[in-house]
Amino acid sequence: TILSMCLGHFLCALNRKAHKHDAGVAAEEAEEDRWVAVMRRRDLPLWRQVFPIACLVASLGIFLWGINVNAYGFKFGGLAGGVVGGPKYYSVWSMIATFPGKAQNPNDFGIRFIQYIFTVFSIGMVVLEQLTLLLLWVLPMARRVQRRVFVAWQIFNAWACTDVLVFSLIVGSFQIKTFAGFIVGTKCDRLKTVVAEAGYDSCFSVDMVLAPGLGVLLGSVVLTI
Repeated sequence: TILSMCLGHFLCALNRKAHKHDAGVAAEEAEEDRWVAVMRRRDLPLWRQVFPIACLVASLGIFLWGINVNAYGFKFGGLAGGVVGGPKYYSVWSMIATFPGKAQNPNDFGIRFIQYIFTVFSIGMVVLEQLTLLLLWVLPMARRVQRRVFVAWQIFNAWACTDVLVFSLIVGSFQIKTFAGFIVGTKCDRLKTVVAEAGYDSCFSVDMVLAPGLGVLLGSVVLTI
């Protein structure tokens, strides 16, 4: 996936280079040296200048809040639920921080690589995307600079995956019980007597519980759109 996205950016760059002298760009050459903010390029009413700024600031603030609020949790059932106890809730940030500790070898390269990639895609790119768009809207820039910043925003936007994370958690909440049951399979058959004596109908089951933080992240996605 990463390589295919890099290839896509490379092909887009070639396409931009091939069409850099088209009529649309040539018509703008007279204004190349004028440093004007995007929101000042046209005679927009004040509310149309301020509204995008308010949405971007609100979206970024809600996102930074949302990644620190519990977004989902796991509710264990059966004998395992009796041992583990109540639901275990996680925010996006706590999931990133505690993920390596759940592995047998926390400092393994593969584990740390997954942690790094998840952090970059789910947090880093989102922050860069929104900051870049905000700067593009309010800071005076020459046309050529604006085009370069806009290309950078397109790249950050392509790699940001908050929407994917939100909808993955929603879909996962419907499927994880079946998936976990498939993985356990018949491994608990030997414990049927122990499970029955303990008063449970199974040795292990798990459900995903959605928490308010997921709604906060969804709100950030909607504002960004």
